[in-house]
Amino acid sequence: MLRILRKSKNWRDFQANLKPLPPKQQGDCFELLTKYYLQLDPTYKTKLKHVWLVKEVPPETRRHLNPNNSWVREFLGPLGYLSC
Repeated sequence: MLRILRKSKNWRDFQANLKPLPPKQQGDCFELLTKYYLQLDPTYKTKLKHVWLVKEVPPETRRHLNPNNSWVREFLGPLGYLSC
């Protein structure tokens, strides 16, 4: 996945590099791109304390991340968690 990101100089390159991959790997690459974007873009970098892929979420945090759990939405706010 990192190879795809490193080879891609722009959005068009990224899309072209994804085409030969199966849908699951395309989605994984997009999730990784999104993670890095949120970690590096100044707009989000200062607002988000942690940015994890689903497999990286610590178990203690994971048990609270249920989209049907209104406590999580109220406590974390509208950008408390993001799934793409």
